[in-house]
Parts: sequence; structure tokens; C-alpha cells
Amino acid sequence: MGQGLGGGMSWCWELDFAALLDAVTGTAPWLRPAEADEAAADADRAEPGDQSKAGADQREEVDPEAEEAAYQEALAAGRVRELPLEIVAGRVAESLPTGPGLAGWLALARASDLEDGALAGVAASFRRLASWAAAGELAAVAQIASRSARVDRRAWVNEQGQPDRVTADAAGQVALALAMSHDAASAWTDLGVVLTWRLRATGAALAAGEIDLSRARMIARLTGPLSDEAARQVEGAVLGRAGWLTLGQLHAALRRAVIKADPDGAERRRRDAERNASVVLYPEDEGTATLAGYALPGVQAAAAMARITALAKAMKAAGNGGRIDLVRAQVFIGLLLGTLPYIPPAPGAPPDTPPPDTPRPDPEPSAGPPGRGFPDPPDAPPPDAATRGAPPPDEPPPCAPADPWDGNCDDQGTAGPVRESVCDDSGGDAGGAVWPWPGVLPYLPSALTGREPRGLLNLTVPLGTLTGASSAPGQLSRLGVISPGQARQLASLAAWHLDTRWRIIITTPGGEAIAVTYLPRPPSRGGSDGAGGNGGVGLIGRVNLIVRADQLGHGPPDEHHHGPAPPGAALPGAAPPPGSPLVRIVDRALAAARREAVAAGQRRENDERAGGCAHGLASRAYRPPPRIAELVTARDGTCRYPPCRRPAEQCDLDHDVPYDQGGLTCPCNIGGKCRQHHQLKQHPRWSVTQPAPGIFRWTTPSGRIYTSRPDPYLT
Repeated sequence: MGQGLGGGMSWCWELDFAALLDAVTGTAPWLRPAEADEAAADADRAEPGDQSKAGADQREEVDPEAEEAAYQEALAAGRVRELPLEIVAGRVAESLPTGPGLAGWLALARASDLEDGALAGVAASFRRLASWAAAGELAAVAQIASRSARVDRRAWVNEQGQPDRVTADAAGQVALALAMSHDAASAWTDLGVVLTWRLRATGAALAAGEIDLSRARMIARLTGPLSDEAARQVEGAVLGRAGWLTLGQLHAALRRAVIKADPDGAERRRRDAERNASVVLYPEDEGTATLAGYALPGVQAAAAMARITALAKAMKAAGNGGRIDLVRAQVFIGLLLGTLPYIPPAPGAPPDTPPPDTPRPDPEPSAGPPGRGFPDPPDAPPPDAATRGAPPPDEPPPCAPADPWDGNCDDQGTAGPVRESVCDDSGGDAGGAVWPWPGVLPYLPSALTGREPRGLLNLTVPLGTLTGASSAPGQLSRLGVISPGQARQLASLAAWHLDTRWRIIITTPGGEAIAVTYLPRPPSRGGSDGAGGNGGVGLIGRVNLIVRADQLGHGPPDEHHHGPAPPGAALPGAAPPPGSPLVRIVDRALAAARREAVAAGQRRENDERAGGCAHGLASRAYRPPPRIAELVTARDGTCRYPPCRRPAEQCDLDHDVPYDQGGLTCPCNIGGKCRQHHQLKQHPRWSVTQPAPGIFRWTTPSGRIYTSRPDPYLT
């Protein structure tokens, strides 16, 4: 390390000139394996004395100055030529060990200027360098875990410094430093602890670039349930070749080694995993989502997939022109929602009659808003093929797709799906129109839930999106950001169910929540069967309607926000039809928002006169009353720990200055914190302050400060 030009620090490394000269003037590194094999063969044929003499010759000292002079003489005579630095870097990099020297040479290796043969070696060298960097990061977080455990009364550290657990304090520090969720930070820190102490060889291989992070993580995960001795036994069995195996090959090798090391435990862990099975929904790009079942019993999962495939093939035969994977997905959704359409028999097939003595199940009752693709009424005749998008009789039937469950195996001998179709699948439609997705009802039958109607999802949508004046997206619980069209579709469904709660959040032009109110519930028509007799639990339990104050004629003007579009200026096809339930709800919501915005404006004027919070909403009680709780949860949106995204409604409303120490029950001293981060805030080495309403400052035990601000509402 030295002083650079201009006073900055610069990095330098020792240069082995002889090795550099050999790399530049000798055979390119990517051509040397064959040369090395020939040299090894020559060495095997040589006499022992000759080998000793050759070794002695190699051990002779090299004079760098003489070598340099010889090189300059050869250069002047034209026997050698100078190469661009990028070419030199490409040849040298893959011969260097992982570390700062390799990083320095790679910094000089511009990919566009490299030789063809150097590109693969440079790419592999960058991968080695990334492994080295990951190992350094994991070593640092492992030390955070060790030092945190030393001062935690509930943790223990052995003589080597290995902690017995990752404390909440350590996970909190890592989460803030690396912008991770608490669970991700805990898992990452635990991996650092494992690779530093339990699986040292794997950690060393990662630091040396012999394996990458994904392989190190897999080794740690699959050996996690084993004892330390058994884990190291499995590690030793696979580590030597892990860097040359694909992830699938490594997984198979690890599974074999783990089962061999602990066969009884493998069976016990399988049964335990089945008891921890789950169904998970998470968002994807373009407003789509993945709905997946994890740790399902293998036999039952295979049988379920077989049934989905059989129904999908029946739909294909009846005229659905979609790819087989798409049709499977339609069957999957239709079965879960109870809106799977009638599947007519294929042309020329015998009538689809139930077997003798097998009663046909009663169809699901149908109800809901018209024109939204809901199932046909029970008394309606079965639709013909034309109404379901089947091709006319004179068109050829769709070609049969390959069955992905026909026993095809991958290179590991395990059954794997084959997604190619027998016919051209580039357009997605093979021999007919793709059937629409099964419909969505605004309710779920009460019998499916066993509780009073309340609704299962929460929708957040800006007023302008509903009226067609804005293209701002919406937000759906369990899914996240959704497109304006999806938000309008769900709001329309919510308007059909009388038990849906409509919450109006009034914001500043910048999206900061300043007031909250609710629409009063309409009188029930027939008890708990909301939606005019549809019955059941509403799909949407609550709609958060976001209304800007300037859209109501109140608040400061803003040149970037112009309020709702004038009549006739709405986005094409976006506004709800006049007289629909959604239009009536929007009108009532605007009237309620205007009343609440007036009160919010008065509170803001009082705050400005007081030079801060005037405590106009403060309460003497310990628990925040609804007027405070609603405003704080709307203002905060999520837990106030910066990486955490748990909704504020599911969080504790915590006093920043404790109530028993004089802290007010006021929005300026209340913030939403999930139970986990509420407890972290109470840790004696942590502190949280709220210098201004809605702005929270977290200070870690090391003195680092992280600030969180509410995410503004999109309007």
C-alpha cells in the first residue's frame, strides 16, 4: 500500500518478472494443458539423475536486471514484440491466485480488447474473485455474530470464538448494513458462522475461489441437520470435486452422502419436512405471481400433478389452443377458485357420463357481477364448443403436446418435465383459440372459511386510477404492486360486496398521509349475505382509497399534480360505467374526504404556529385511540425498521419515548414496529428516536445511524 498521486491511497503488488515474461512470450495459458501433459510424459521417461539436474537448473537464481536487458535487446532486434496491456492482463489473470493481485490485473482486462482464448479464463477469474469477496464479507458478519454473542447473556461463545446462535442484535446490525430483511440477515450471518467454524474447509475453498457462493451455500444447507462430525464427513466426500460439478450434480452428490452418513435421520427429516409444508404466494414481473406448494408429500404431489395434467389434456382435446403448461395453469387456478369451466367432450368422443352408482357432485352456486366470466348457472345447458373458443369443425384439431410426465429423465436420472411441444409452439396457440382464465368471484362461500365474512385481501388504489385520470399502480396484500387495470378490476369486485370496508387516506400532493376516514357501512340486505345475496366471505376485505388534498380543492397547489381529469379526458376504457356500484362509492368517498381534509388542514396550521407538533390528537391513555392508530398506520405504511416491509396494521404501535418516562401518546411519539423490531428497539445497546413525525432514526451498538422515512403514496 502506498501514497498515490494527489495524496490518495493506491494499491501495488509484487511483480514476478520472470513469470510475467513467460506468460506474455510463452504459450498462452489456455493452450498449456496439452503441453503440460507432454512435459509430464517426458519427465516419466527421463532418468532420475536427469530429473534431479533439471530441478537444480530450475532452482538457479534469476537475475532480473539481466533478464530485462536481454528482453530489451530482443525487442530492439525484433525478436519479440510489445503487447497491449489488456492482452497481457488477459494472459496473466488466470494464472494468478485469488486475492488483491488478481483484482488488480482484472481491472486492466477490458473484455472488448481481450484475445478470444482469454475471455473464458478472465470470466472464470472474475468468478473466483467474487467468491473471495463473498468469503471476506461472510467472515466479517461472522465476527459481528461472535462479538454480539459475547455480550448477550442468552448466548454462548466457545474458545475458538464460535457463537451458539445468531443474536437479534447481530442480525439487526447486518440487516441495516446490507439492506436485508431480518430473516435474510439471520440466514446470511448464520452462513458466515458455519463457514468460519463448522465447515472451515468449505470456507477456505470459497476464499480460494475453488467453489462459488451458490455451491458453498448448498453444502452448508444440506449438511445443516447433521452433527459436526457427520457434516465434515460429507464435506470431505464432495468438496474436492464440487467446483467442477453443476449445481444439480452437486445436489445429488450431497444427498447421497448425507443419506449415507445418517440414513435414519434422513427418513425422520422427511417426515418432519412434510409437517412443515406450506403454500406461498409471491409476486413476479409484469403483474403476475407464483403460487407454490413447498415440502408437500411426494406421492400426493405427483398424483395432484397427474390430475391437473389429465384435465388439461381434456381441455386441449375440447379445443383449448393454449400451450399445455398454460392450460395446466388454468386448470390449477380454476380448481382452487371453484370456477373451472365446463369441459365439453372432444369432437367425436362418446358422451361424458358418470360411472354407475356415482352421483355427480352438485355444482357450485353462481353469483356475482354480470359480464365477468363467472361460471354458468347450474340450470344453464352445457355450452357448445364454439362458445368456449374451440375451432370450427372444418379446422384440424390441435396437435398433441408432449407429455412432460412420461418418464423422461434428465442427466441425473431423475424425472424432469419436458416442455417442448410436438408442434410449433412459438405463438402459444396450437390449433385453436386460447380459452380465457377462470373467473374471480367477489366472495368465497362461508363454508370454506368457517368464520364470519370479513374479506381476505386488502387493496390500495389511488382515486385517479379508479376514475381513469391516472395510470398509477395499485397495491394488493400478499402480492404487492399491481397494474391499474388489475386495481380497477379488484375495486369493482369489492364494490359488489357490502362487507368491504372503504378506508379513505388523504395525502399531501407529495403523497404524505395527513388524515384517515372510513365510509359508513351500508345497511345489510339479508343479514350476512353481502353483495345483494351472494353470501360468503368477501374477497376484498378493505380498500384503501388514496385521495390527494389538492384533488378536493384543499391544500397547496402542485404543478406536478392536477387532480382528476375533466369529463371526457379519462384514459380510454378506464373509468367505471356511470351508475355502477363503484361510481356510487367513489362519490361518497369524495364527500367524506372533503370533510376530513378540512380538519387535517386546521391541525397543520396549529402545528405551524406551535413550531412543531401541537399535539392536537394526543391522548392521555397508554394505548393509542383509533384517531391516532389509524393516522399512524396510514402514515408509516410498514414497520419503521428500514429493511422491514411488514404492514403497519400488523405491527405494535410503540412509544419512542416510553410512556412511563413521560412520552406522549401522540403521532409524533408513536411508530409502527413489528414485534421483532419492537424488541430490538428495547435492546439496551440500541436506540430509536423520531426527530419529526414519521421520520425515525435508528442507532446501532457500534454508533452507526440509519434513518427511515415513510414511503409516499403513489397518486
